[in-house]
Amino acid sequence: MPLNKNASFRYRVIDQCLGRKYKRYTLEDLISEVSHELREQFGLTQGVSKRTIQSDLQIMRSLPPRGFGAEIICEAGEYFYLDPSYSILNAPLNKIDINALNEISILLGQFKMLPHFGRLNQMLRKLKGFSERQYYERDVVCLEINQYVAGTEFLPLVFESLIGRIQLKIVYKPFKEEVIRVFVHPFLLKEYNNRWYLLCQSDHREGLSLLALDRMLEIQQIEGQAMVCPIDTNTYYSNVVGVTIPEHATIEEVHFSISEDRLPYLQTKPVHSTQQIEMLEEKVVVKLQVIINKELKAELLSLSPDIKVLQPQHLVSEMQELFQQSLAQYR
Repeated sequence: MPLNKNASFRYRVIDQCLGRKYKRYTLEDLISEVSHELREQFGLTQGVSKRTIQSDLQIMRSLPPRGFGAEIICEAGEYFYLDPSYSILNAPLNKIDINALNEISILLGQFKMLPHFGRLNQMLRKLKGFSERQYYERDVVCLEINQYVAGTEFLPLVFESLIGRIQLKIVYKPFKEEVIRVFVHPFLLKEYNNRWYLLCQSDHREGLSLLALDRMLEIQQIEGQAMVCPIDTNTYYSNVVGVTIPEHATIEEVHFSISEDRLPYLQTKPVHSTQQIEMLEEKVVVKLQVIINKELKAELLSLSPDIKVLQPQHLVSEMQELFQQSLAQYR
């Protein structure tokens, strides 16, 4: 590895030398120590020059972001830290870091219902005094988040259970059904359209279950570690609009035409990541590779009257029926 790419390693070696309480190093000692470690760790036999170590010391003394602001003393030709307990590895956050945290907190502040927000907010308040940049007390970013949706009070406990792989007992009230009590192995929290859902394995049915938090009445953790998630949660929803995956569903190619007036909206906000747009002479065709579910149908309905579903045929029939039912409401 070239010496100029070993700077961070040299800083760490020098840092260890300067932090030793019962030994002080001359410039020659530092050159010898750094050269020895480079040889041991990387097999470099060339060693380092006096100029390189002098430059390293100067950079370590420099203020962030160039350096670490280390208070390095040279006395009688020997180098050491003014504070023996100091280390560049334990250096406090600099003002640039704190400004970045302040700006991130503007976004995180809208997720008050999530676990650990209170602790994060306390830490950010402690950091405010170090920041040169104005800390905004008013909202400057507004996300579509509704913290008053039913079930958000369960987010901290569900989140904790996911991280710790803890089983849950849930009292659940499906729409138009009786209250049930289910024991679940939690796998994934999923948010869609301002509602939260828990993907899990339950004793109520075979296969995966999707439970809406707004229909949960009670939740408690129970003894016993939850099972390992049997799916790749990073790709499980790759071909899905929304959260539901019908049983035995497969990925299908969905085509629909869209009016030229509506086209710019789809170009800037695709229905799905697989969306492709084909400009034909007589019409504009949008193509998706997705699992057909109720959320996709709702999305397609929201595009009316500028849309016509072309394939697959069963979806054409289903959309015709939905439009007829909607039209009947106005008769």
